[in-house]
Amino acid sequence: MREGDTIDQYILQEKLIEDDYGEIWKAQTDTHITKTLKIPKNSMEELIQQAQINKKLDHENILKIEEIKNNYLVLENFEAENLKQKQNLTYEQKLQIIIQTAKALSYAHNKGIIHSDLRPEHILVNENLKVKIINFSYKPQQNQINALKTQDKNYINKIAYMSPEQLKGEQPTKQSDIFSLTKILYELLTEKPRTQDQPQSLDSKIKKILRKGLEKKPKKRYKNMPELTKNLTHYLNKLDIIRKYTFKNIVKKAREYTVTISKKILIGAYYTLLFSKEFAKEFVKASIENYMILRDKISELDEETKEYGKRLIKTLTLLFLFSLLYTCNVKHHKKTKTDKETVIKMEKQKTTKITITEYKTQKH
Repeated sequence: MREGDTIDQYILQEKLIEDDYGEIWKAQTDTHITKTLKIPKNSMEELIQQAQINKKLDHENILKIEEIKNNYLVLENFEAENLKQKQNLTYEQKLQIIIQTAKALSYAHNKGIIHSDLRPEHILVNENLKVKIINFSYKPQQNQINALKTQDKNYINKIAYMSPEQLKGEQPTKQSDIFSLTKILYELLTEKPRTQDQPQSLDSKIKKILRKGLEKKPKKRYKNMPELTKNLTHYLNKLDIIRKYTFKNIVKKAREYTVTISKKILIGAYYTLLFSKEFAKEFVKASIENYMILRDKISELDEETKEYGKRLIKTLTLLFLFSLLYTCNVKHHKKTKTDKETVIKMEKQKTTKITITEYKTQKH
């Protein structure tokens, strides 16, 4: 099929996705109503099976099939890329996509439906990171799996995310979908195919989740999809808290505190210089001498460390200087205040004594 081709009243405008089952096209009617069509590559049998299963499902993260035609399906309008095509996702966004997918699968499992062919190509993601799952119901038999194993790499991808029990020809279960989804998550986070060794770049908490979801024996995996969803959501929430205390935010807070403290220190330095110029001069002189000694100590270091050391010493010296000046100012201010209060008190006492003396003199 090509852009501009017509199927019944629909004009094909843009091919959105192509997978093993067929092509998904953005199409428009003569009355400018936009729809999404799925056109099979071979026969309509598999697509009809999907449509029959889809009728039982009504979830925001599962793509709806609106109509079944003779040679195509009419889907709800959803312009998106599949997960394999989606680029430049952040660590948190990848987790959010998998959590949405897990919630949709949990809903399907409660309806007694297993996806059984979950892979990145069957998870659609739009610009707003809204997820829609497609292609439920495909259940390959053992002879089909054996045939796929011997064919080229394009066909091998079809079974790459299947669980060990499915590859043995056993009936897929909820744990099969859990395995497939966890493997997709693994490859999303590591950006490479899964191996037996856990990558060092991942933290221990997510490693634990991946390890449990990828257990070879179904009984050792998560009991159900809600359990996996709960663990992933809890992990993501903790990440959000940690992100609030990233280096960028710490620097921002440090700047705010530095501005506040610097104002106090500069005010203190001003008053100290105002009331005790001689002290300030002597202290600055001593600080410079100490700086010269410290500078000589780092002369034997390499150039990069030396430069860093010089800057650090200058900064610390200035901060120490202003801090000490501020402290001295506070003490001086308190002393001045105390002296003034003492003088006022003494004046009052003196006045009181004079008044009493005058009163006694007048009485006599």
